[in-house]
Amino acid sequence: MSTRSIGSTGFSRWTRLAVTGLVLASSAFVYAQTKEEEKAKKPAAPARKAQPVQKSNPTTTPPKGGTPTTSTTPLHPPTPTKGGAPTTSTTPGHPPTPVTGGTPTTGTTPVHPPTPTTGGTPTRQPGLSQPTGSTQGRPRADFHGGNNTQVHYGSNGQPQVVHAGGMTIAHTPAGTRQVMVERPDHTVIVTNGAGHGYIQRPYVVNNVTYVQRNYYVGGVSYTRVYRPYMFGGISLNVYVPGRYYAPGFYAWAYNPWATPVVYNWGWAGSPWIGFYGGWFTPYPTYTNATFWLTDYVISMSLQQAYQDRMAAAANAQPYPAGVTPLTPDVKQAIADEIRLQLNEERAAAQNPNAASGAPAFLTDNSAHVFVVSSSLFVMANGGECPVTEGDVLQMTAPPPPGSPSAGVVVLASKRGECRKGSMVSVGITDLADMQSQMRATIDQGLGVLQKGQGGVPAPPPAAQAQPVEAAYAAAAPPPDPNVATELTQQAQASTQAESDALNQAQQAAPASAVNISLGMSIDQVVALLGNPQQIADLGSKKTYFYTSANMKVIFTDGKVSDVQ
Repeated sequence: MSTRSIGSTGFSRWTRLAVTGLVLASSAFVYAQTKEEEKAKKPAAPARKAQPVQKSNPTTTPPKGGTPTTSTTPLHPPTPTKGGAPTTSTTPGHPPTPVTGGTPTTGTTPVHPPTPTTGGTPTRQPGLSQPTGSTQGRPRADFHGGNNTQVHYGSNGQPQVVHAGGMTIAHTPAGTRQVMVERPDHTVIVTNGAGHGYIQRPYVVNNVTYVQRNYYVGGVSYTRVYRPYMFGGISLNVYVPGRYYAPGFYAWAYNPWATPVVYNWGWAGSPWIGFYGGWFTPYPTYTNATFWLTDYVISMSLQQAYQDRMAAAANAQPYPAGVTPLTPDVKQAIADEIRLQLNEERAAAQNPNAASGAPAFLTDNSAHVFVVSSSLFVMANGGECPVTEGDVLQMTAPPPPGSPSAGVVVLASKRGECRKGSMVSVGITDLADMQSQMRATIDQGLGVLQKGQGGVPAPPPAAQAQPVEAAYAAAAPPPDPNVATELTQQAQASTQAESDALNQAQQAAPASAVNISLGMSIDQVVALLGNPQQIADLGSKKTYFYTSANMKVIFTDGKVSDVQ
């Protein structure tokens, strides 16, 4: 987790400083490895007002040498209301294509855990993005025990983040569980309760530091490569493709197809499409690869979210047909973002080893759209609210240099608690993780598109050349043969560590477990909590301070009116 989200746990000031120290020490470790390549780094360009999403016809030929400067994706035909998504297969018709390493053999998608720092302490706590700034309405006080054992309770009184046994264990808004731990050799492990996740290790090629993540999801092991980037003391890991396609293929993917096509996704009967059927419906036809990739990115995110929910036995109800779905303008915005990323990759393919590792949303001074890849809590004007996988955010201007967070607009949110159109604050690490996940998923989709199957028109001969592996990917360490065992063991260890921490918290702070309800009398509260350590008497309004439980109870006319 990043330093900007440490405060969101509600931990005491000294604890936040201690954890921040660990983060900065870890970032220093990464910086020492990459200092030569970072000398030329400059702060992000100053913010400017971004142009609104356009709905104009694309150019038929991309400008020479790289990225088009003005054209955007045309508006796609609206999604029909009848028929909806196909309803036949439990897995997508195509497995993800890894950017380097082994080829997956099943139709699973990679887990989307939060991004830790390169080779060091994770820079954010999963499931949390911004400081809450207040404990208002939270009935449980945070617990601090020996050996840096800590428990942070959410506004519903349930454990939200637990630090125990050197691990950070978080419960996300989607009801899933995420675990992060750093080993003494700076190996980072990120997993969920089902033992799906990755093991991360840094490696160096020609004096340039890269990060290899060895994923294991649903019986499939594969690797991805990331490049570290320092932003205001925050160490980000930015996905870089392990292979690049011929220029003709990027041109084919960028430009319109000769005629619209119908694609057979093979989702019929899949539980996940039934679960999210009220939220997401694919386009009926596709006029170019951009729109196909839009549905691919969204569907892969939702499939993984559903698998994680089922693995965690999370209690959730399907999104009904009456829920506000992803609208054409929101899908258009995603398509425009995908075009930007395709252009970025096409330009990088000319000299892949020169990539700086800087995420585009921090450096190109343009508006960017993010598809949430891992559920988390963010801060809005009304307080904390959740965003979950598949929700859509837009950043219209880059954050100030060194800022740990950025203001983004909610374009679409399934749960509705983060209101559409509202401004929320999201950590830079979270945004970098979302953009990296989108970029990696686009690369998976490009591998599927190049095969020209399922209704996709076959690329021209010039676009069918095999992709070329980047030198930094070829030089990566071999995949970890024990990744499945290590992730499973870490998940099991976290279960025991969390149980022990919660037992300690329960025994040490019994007063925090009682229920204080609105309308209770003073005598009823004292019977539950005992006499307060301090009383502020303002006549009809009295405040009872329970410092040992980090709680104050406010009475108006002798009845509980608020708990803080």
